[in-house]
Amino acid sequence: MKRTLGQISIVALLFVVWQAVVSFGLISRRLLPSPTDVLEVLPKMVGEGDLLPAIGSTALELVIATAIAVPFGILVGFLVGESPALTRAVGPFLYLWTAIPKSLFLPLFILSMGVGEDQKVAFGVFQAFFIIAVSTIAAVQSVPQGLLLVGRALRATRFQMYLRIYLPYMLPSVLQGVRIGVIFAGSGILFAEMLVSRVGLGRLINIWGSGNLLRELFAGVFIAALGTITLTELFRAYERRVGKWRSA
Repeated sequence: MKRTLGQISIVALLFVVWQAVVSFGLISRRLLPSPTDVLEVLPKMVGEGDLLPAIGSTALELVIATAIAVPFGILVGFLVGESPALTRAVGPFLYLWTAIPKSLFLPLFILSMGVGEDQKVAFGVFQAFFIIAVSTIAAVQSVPQGLLLVGRALRATRFQMYLRIYLPYMLPSVLQGVRIGVIFAGSGILFAEMLVSRVGLGRLINIWGSGNLLRELFAGVFIAALGTITLTELFRAYERRVGKWRSA
C-alpha cells in the first residue's frame, strides 16, 4: 500500500511540475500542451467516434498475440531449460534473438503479410516470444536439484514432478517474463500500427503527430501509457500473490 501511494505521489508531482512549467510560460504550449489541455481534449476525441474503436482494435490484437506467445514461449522455454542438450544447442540462439531489436524485422512482416491484423499480431508474438522463452528457461534451471532428487526418491511420476515441484517454484519467475513479454508485444503492435496500418491506436497517434495535433498526441500517448501501467500492476499483484510462499 505504501509503495502504491508513493508511486501515485510521484506521478502527481510530475503532473504538477508539468502544469506549472507550461502555465508560467517556461515552455510554449505549441511545443508542450499542459495536462489540463490534454484532459480537455479527451471528451472531444471520444465523441468523434474514432478513439474507442481504435483502442478496441489494438487491445484485441494484443489479446490474440498474448494468447499465442505465452503458451508457445513457455512450452519452448520449458523444453529447452529441462534438457541440457537443448540448452547448449538452442539456448544461445534464443538469447541472441532476445537481444536483437525486433523493429528491424517489421518491414519483413509487412512485405510477407501485408498491413492487416495478422501482420500486427504476428509482430506482437515475435516481440514477446523470446522474452517469455528465455525467462522460462531461467525459471526451469532455478528449480533446486534437491527438490527434484526428493521427488524421484519418492517415485513421483513425471506429471507429479511438473505439478508439485516445477510449477509452484517456476510460476513467479515465469509470470515476470510473461509480464515483460506482454508489454513488449503491446509496444510492437503500436509501433506496427504507427508505421503502416488502417486501424488502431498507433495509427491515430501517428496521424496526430504528423498533423502537429499535440494535445491529441499527448492524450493518445497517455492512454497507451495508462494501459501499460494497468497491465503491469495487474501482473505484479498476481506475481506477489503466487510468490508469497517463497518468501515465507
